[in-house]
Amino acid sequence: FMANIDIGLLKSTVESLVNQRGETKTKAFINSGVGKDFFSNLNKGQMPSAEKIISLADYLGVTVDYLLGRDDNHIISHNNTYTHLDEMSATLLNDFSKLETAEKARVIVMIDDMKKAKENK
Repeated sequence: FMANIDIGLLKSTVESLVNQRGETKTKAFINSGVGKDFFSNLNKGQMPSAEKIISLADYLGVTVDYLLGRDDNHIISHNNTYTHLDEMSATLLNDFSKLETAEKARVIVMIDDMKKAKENK
C-alpha cells in the first residue's frame, strides 16, 4: 500500500491543509508527531510509515485516503472512530458541510472577524 504513494500529491495536499489551518508545516509536523523533517525525508525518497500517515491525517482532520489522493471526500464525520476532533468541532463541521456556498462564505468571514478581534486584544 505504501509503494503507491504519489509523493507530489501528498506534499501538495499536506501544504494546502496546513495553510488552511494557518500554521507552519514545521509546527504541524511536530504537533502531529511525524517529525519536523517529514518533507525533507520525503524529498530524500524515504517512504513514511503507515503510523506517520495516520498520525498526520488525524492531526489535519482528514482521512488517510484523502491525504494520499485516493478519495476526494476529506471531511471526517463525528462518527468516525479515529478523528481527533472534539464533539463540538465535529458537529460544527458536519453542520457547515450542509450549508450553501454563500452561507459557508459568511461563516468564514465571521470566524476571521473573531480571530482578528482576539489577536487585537
